[in-house]
Amino acid sequence: MQCASCGFANQAGMKFCTECGTRLANLAEALTCSEQTGESIYAVELYRLKGELLDQQARAADRASSFLPDSFGHIENCFQHVLSITRRQQAKLFELRAATSLNRFWRECEGAQAAVQQKRQAARRGLQQVYD
Repeated sequence: MQCASCGFANQAGMKFCTECGTRLANLAEALTCSEQTGESIYAVELYRLKGELLDQQARAADRASSFLPDSFGHIENCFQHVLSITRRQQAKLFELRAATSLNRFWRECEGAQAAVQQKRQAARRGLQQVYD
């Protein structure tokens, strides 16, 4: 898990950052709390981070492949979920962050060129909608 304070990449399951000692929030716990309390102001950012972390974990687990079909759908769904919420809320900043993360994810998935090219075009259209 990456430390929000210093950016150090800690091992999964760590409660405190090895580098700076900051308590590492458990993303699943934060999402559950958000859903239970109805406090959703940062829920979109939590889901975006979940997608980013799942992508990092999948790539770390299989360095030999730049495209991981098992993880692709789940990771993409995290970003798409954020985009649907932010568009409904008209939260342009969070929408832009999610669209950028999704576009970066698609760009880094080199193994499925045809699908990725279509996704890139969709991402560009999505980013254009944010700017318009």
